[in-house]
Amino acid sequence: MTTGDILTLFASLTAALCTLLTLWQLNSSQGKQRLIETVTKQRIEWINKIRLCFSEYSELMERIPVERTTDNKIGELQFKLSYLCTHIDMLLNPKEIVTQRYIEKRDQIKRYLWDDYSKEYSPVEYYSMMQDLQYLQQVILKSEWKRLKRESRSGKEVNDMNAIHFETAEDIDPGRFIRLLHK
Repeated sequence: MTTGDILTLFASLTAALCTLLTLWQLNSSQGKQRLIETVTKQRIEWINKIRLCFSEYSELMERIPVERTTDNKIGELQFKLSYLCTHIDMLLNPKEIVTQRYIEKRDQIKRYLWDDYSKEYSPVEYYSMMQDLQYLQQVILKSEWKRLKRESRSGKEVNDMNAIHFETAEDIDPGRFIRLLHK
């Protein structure tokens, strides 16, 4: 075997090794891309589910004051709202501050409408509470979209949702952010 043969063999082995390395990296990259696509699809489905639940919940909450003033029974509405509350709770992360504030505000409104019959109903007070609740819903939804975009760009999971929530909340409404979340 001559020096030329050895160099040719070495060059061939190096080329084969580089080809294998490239194929391995390509396969690994495709696996990551498939994972990102799967997670993205699941997050979009989750966002659409929670948006639908929020919308249904708000629609029912708007009906209760009307039903209450006409002395209609609100038992069926209460049942549907309880179901939606449970469904929403199952979709949200209870460790996140925005979720905790959302549940607190939702429970405050529920007590106001259902339990505090001794209080005089005030459309202004009710509207203000509902605006706060819908603000928190917007923060949750917009934060998830922001998270989805960041994960798609970086290819890595975003774990610090509180930072995204606070950034989004302040962008949407600085006054409500300070009053509801910046405690």
